[in-house]
Amino acid sequence: MKLVNGFEKSLYMTRTEMEEHAMKFSQTYQSDKQKKWSTWAKFFDKMACKTVLKLLLSRWGILNSDLATAIQADQSEVTKTTFTYIDNDGKTVERDSIFELDEPQTVDAPFEEIIDAETGEVLK
Repeated sequence: MKLVNGFEKSLYMTRTEMEEHAMKFSQTYQSDKQKKWSTWAKFFDKMACKTVLKLLLSRWGILNSDLATAIQADQSEVTKTTFTYIDNDGKTVERDSIFELDEPQTVDAPFEEIIDAETGEVLK
C-alpha cells in the first residue's frame, strides 16, 4: 500500500500462515475435512488476497467510518446494534452508535480535493 504522502506499508503471509488463519477464523474451513466445499477451499487464493488486504488496511490504512464498518461487518450477520460472527463461535460485537443501517449518510457539500502537482500532497 502506498499513500500519496509517500507512506508505504507491505504485508506478506506464507501459505502456511494463511491456512492457520483460515483454520482459526473459519468454522467451515475447519469442518471441511477434504478441503473441497468451503469458500476457503474453493477460492483459497482470492480469500488469501482479501485477507491480506483487509489486515493491511485495518492495521495501517486511513479508514473513513464507512470502510471501518465494512471491515468490521465482513463475514458477519449484521443487525442494527450488533455484528455476529456466526462462523467464529457466534462472537457478537456491539456496533458503534454512530453507524446506522437504515439511514443513508449524505454529504452537505461535494468534496473538493486539491493536490499539489509537484509533490502529490493532498492539500485539501
